[in-house]
Amino acid sequence: MRSQIILLGLLCNMLGHAKAQTPQIIDLDYLNNQSWQVINDGVMGGLSRGKVSVKSDNLHFFGQISTANNGGFSSAYFPYSMQSFYDAVRIKAKGDGKTYQIRLIKNINGYRVAYKTSFATQKDKVQTYTMKLSDFKASFRGRIITSAPPVYSNEIEQVGFLVTHKTNADFSLNVYQVEFGDFIDE
Repeated sequence: MRSQIILLGLLCNMLGHAKAQTPQIIDLDYLNNQSWQVINDGVMGGLSRGKVSVKSDNLHFFGQISTANNGGFSSAYFPYSMQSFYDAVRIKAKGDGKTYQIRLIKNINGYRVAYKTSFATQKDKVQTYTMKLSDFKASFRGRIITSAPPVYSNEIEQVGFLVTHKTNADFSLNVYQVEFGDFIDE
C-alpha cells in the first residue's frame, strides 16, 4: 500500500509538471503601460527613477540610478501567468553595457519572492539570452533565500527587470522578446 501511495505521488508530480512543447511568447501588445509596476529605491528613501514605454516592436525600460540616500536600483514588473511547464526563459534585448536582472515573481506563504538571474548587455547590441529556471536564485528584499523551493513556470505571477548600480548613471534596456520554452539544448 505504501509503495502505491509513493507511486501515485510521483505520478501526480510528473503530471503537474508535464513539459509543454511549443514555447510561449509574451505578446508585446499585451504589455501596455498600465500593466507595469515600477518599483524604485524610493521605497527605501532612494531617488532613482525608472520608467517603461511600450512600443510596437519593443518595451523600453529606462531612467536614472541615483545613489543618494543609499539608493541605487530601479525595477519594473508586469503580471503574467501560464499553465504550462517550461525549463527556461529566453529574452532578446539591447542594453547599454550594464548588467540587468530578469526576475520571476511568485508568492510563497503570502510573501512576494523574486527569483532572479543576471545578464550582461553590450552597449547598443541586440543579444539573445537563454536562462534555465533552475539557475534562478530566490530572494526576498535583496537577500538570497537558500531554503526556498525552485521556481516553476506555471507558478510565476509577474515577470520583471531590475538594474542596480553603485554610481549615479542613466540606464536603458530595450526588450524585443520574452519567451518561455524548453530550448536549453538548442
